[in-house]
Amino acid sequence: MEPIFSLPYSEFAVMQELSRYFKKDQGFSAYVPTSRQQKGVDFLIHSQKTNKCARFQVKASQSYPRQVYKNQPYRHSLWFSNFLGKYVDGFCDFYCLFGLYPPGDLSSGQIDANKGVWQPLLLCLTDSEMKEFLQSVKTKKEPKKPDRFFYIVRISLKSATVLAAKRPRSRGQTGRFLGANRPLLAWVG
Repeated sequence: MEPIFSLPYSEFAVMQELSRYFKKDQGFSAYVPTSRQQKGVDFLIHSQKTNKCARFQVKASQSYPRQVYKNQPYRHSLWFSNFLGKYVDGFCDFYCLFGLYPPGDLSSGQIDANKGVWQPLLLCLTDSEMKEFLQSVKTKKEPKKPDRFFYIVRISLKSATVLAAKRPRSRGQTGRFLGANRPLLAWVG
């Protein structure tokens, strides 16, 4: 008799995407805590060559429709809570911000969000990058007060902009999708 184990889709999708970079035949393995109440770590990636583990935390959001601006063709954004109050320095090595976008998502065309496969968006930040970003999310009225939310807007197929809530035209950070030149690709291997 084998127990049934469930895993949130967001964590499964992130692990599936990471498996493209950390392949089993290259000595990498993924591990999930058996207790879903384990705080701070959603899964680990282990390298048999270096005997190092990287700890990952996944933050997920559904897609929300948004106002479209002329220079931003994507009509959906991902909203995340600013968890700075719950943030613990060094709890994990990488934070993955995950969400799904409707196929196409261009404002010039007609999109039926019920048709087609939704495309994943995955931004991976180191622990220090996440801390720095969360500390920079401030309200517009009181620049020293932390904002409760931030959102991600996809601006092209190869990048995304992370913005503070309620400030779509404010200065934001541009992050890259998971891929080459990300610190995690060199960290474990």
